[in-house]
Amino acid sequence: MAIASPGGVDRLGEAIRTASQIDGSTFTHEAAQVYLDRWSDLLLQQGLDYWYASELAQAQAMGHYVALNPNRAKTAQELIWLSQARQMAQQSLGTWRTSPDQLVALYKAMLLANRIPADSVYSPQAKSSVATWRTHLEALGQLQTAQLAGRINHLDTLKLAIHQAETVPLGHPRRVQAQTMVAHWQLDVERLEDRPYLAKAHELASDQTLQGLQAAIQSARAIAVNRALRSEAQSWIYIWTNQIQTIEDQPILQAAATWPRGGNCSRPLLKPSRLRLGGHSMMRPRLP
Repeated sequence: MAIASPGGVDRLGEAIRTASQIDGSTFTHEAAQVYLDRWSDLLLQQGLDYWYASELAQAQAMGHYVALNPNRAKTAQELIWLSQARQMAQQSLGTWRTSPDQLVALYKAMLLANRIPADSVYSPQAKSSVATWRTHLEALGQLQTAQLAGRINHLDTLKLAIHQAETVPLGHPRRVQAQTMVAHWQLDVERLEDRPYLAKAHELASDQTLQGLQAAIQSARAIAVNRALRSEAQSWIYIWTNQIQTIEDQPILQAAATWPRGGNCSRPLLKPSRLRLGGHSMMRPRLP
């Protein structure tokens, strides 16, 4: 009994372990039982506090301590079930993608919590948890269906996946997960819708002519701001613009290569213009 007097859950647990080993036929055991029940009730309350704080391993540890007391063993087992069920349910959270394992984990959690009888002190927590998990289970089923459609990289199936995920209403515990899926699939839709513009642009630019490059730039500019492929389109526009400048500057560079090296030049000097090299402007001569 002295071992429990300083307090602390570990000391109480050890006190229960020690007292539970006293021979049940002795007077000492009868006297110790009063303390066993008192310490057990303290640990059960602490276990419930741990459960509310989602410290489920500690909650189960309290249950295992108390299970050594026959007078509280049933209640201790119910605390263990309640904590294990919540642990299983938490396995269905994790990443934004759904999986069959998440559905199985939720279903097992509900089955385990339903083992807690209606007359248990933990019945309110068990019933509330099962109701919440049932809501999660329904939404997970919807999101699983949506995800199956979303795996097919086609506009119609992606739009179907988005529609299915959007059926998860505001305020639902799976709403954020559903909206994350919608955002992911919306990007896929944008890529499929805009990829033809880039494909056409590359085809137009392939002949490396002024007209082809200019048409390629116009095609790439059809991809609007804030679309998934906008950044890629802008990169190609920059490349093709530089190629256009190189083509435009080529006659000047060729003419410059024919200039006399030293001595008097009978040809009229070329008038300066602007020349772009590597994306930067510099003065260039212009033919009269």
